[in-house]
Amino acid sequence: MALGAAYSAARALVTMKHVGLNVAADPLFTAAYTGVSGALVVVTADDPGMASSQNEQDNRRYAVAAGLPMLSPADAQEACAAIRTRISAVHGDAAGSTVRILYGGSVKSDNMPAIMAEPDVDGALVGGASLDASEFVRICRYHDQRGAGSL
Repeated sequence: MALGAAYSAARALVTMKHVGLNVAADPLFTAAYTGVSGALVVVTADDPGMASSQNEQDNRRYAVAAGLPMLSPADAQEACAAIRTRISAVHGDAAGSTVRILYGGSVKSDNMPAIMAEPDVDGALVGGASLDASEFVRICRYHDQRGAGSL
């Protein structure tokens, strides 16, 4: 749908996990070669350590192979700060400072404190860790021990 919108001179953004980009690779390369009338932004999330997927891969290789521009934040804080900055620029500082931005990577009880300590990360989405009841309880207890904030 996003690619069709971009071909029709609209601006579109699509998000997917790294395995979703494998499925979308053929149309992505075609769009890179033919161009689009509008704009297309593809946001993908790799899964280092295979926390919630069957394979590891580095999607930055797709951008290089297709000759597409690529932005790659170094960590969750950099990504969330960029989102907050853009929201502030488009919708004003009040919106940028009050919007809740969630980290959607591989959160587990051992990396939760470091991720949640970042100033622009307001919460986390729990994926594969929710399948392990004891791990999920540890993540929830982090939230209880922290007090304010969201999970």
